[in-house]
Amino acid sequence: MKKSSPTSLDVARLAGVSQSAVSLVFGGKATGRIGKRTEQAVLTAARGLAYRPNSAARTLRLGRSRLLIIAVPDIDNPYFAGVLKGAEREARKHGYSVTMAAVQENRDWQPAILDALLCGSVDGVLLFTIHPPTLKEKRILRGKAVLVDESSEGFPSVGLDIEAGMRAAMLHLRELGHTRIGHLAASIDAETFTLRRKSYLDALRKAKLPIQTAWQADAPFTISGAFEAACQILGNRDHPSAVVCDSDVCCRGLQGSQSAATHCSRRSLRSRNRRQHNRPHPGSGTDDGCNSSKISWAASLAALA
Repeated sequence: MKKSSPTSLDVARLAGVSQSAVSLVFGGKATGRIGKRTEQAVLTAARGLAYRPNSAARTLRLGRSRLLIIAVPDIDNPYFAGVLKGAEREARKHGYSVTMAAVQENRDWQPAILDALLCGSVDGVLLFTIHPPTLKEKRILRGKAVLVDESSEGFPSVGLDIEAGMRAAMLHLRELGHTRIGHLAASIDAETFTLRRKSYLDALRKAKLPIQTAWQADAPFTISGAFEAACQILGNRDHPSAVVCDSDVCCRGLQGSQSAATHCSRRSLRSRNRRQHNRPHPGSGTDDGCNSSKISWAASLAALA
């Protein structure tokens, strides 16, 4: 016969407290209502019994799931793994759990986010999406969402200092001795990427460095797309000595393209090396085949993602 799971009443009996005290502890409402000693007794008893609250019953009783969603444009982007880890760590301090959902297209809003909010299975959303919600969607999200790297009237938001991030990346490359700096940009119509491009160009103008269209390329938000775009930059006879990237994904595409550049541009690169005047800063190159072509790639990330 299967042994029944321990209940909150079992925990209360073992801890020597009321069942309501157990509910307060696992409902995140213990502070100021029961003593620390009582709370610790409840937690110790729960661990001893391997007690787990019934989340479905708790949601029905309290009208809250204590679950949050992080909505991101691409769950394969390694950047968001770190975001999820940090969010979980902070959420647990307040009795919440966190999950992640991808909003890659406008049609993803309903099944990934809105349905969960409407049925009460999640309490709130942290939005990193590059596809902003419509007016209809905002009515449902209002009071339950925080925007990241985006702003909208009536919504709390977390702003990132995108322009300072790009300036720092450009300054780093200049301090390494680079004066021929390219830009591998994300081809996404979003404010954050528009600011990155503007800051890149402003930094070149301020330093009186050359601005070359051939040193700039737009890439879709995939590693393979970034690889193809990076090859456009590397394939030029008059190539830059360093490239600043909009994102981790762009950076990985650039890194993968370096050895390809040696193969597809070997002749022009050799010709360039014989008469190169603006040599890369020593030690700033990678350890792959690009060093043999004397290209120094200081692929710097500008701000976030």
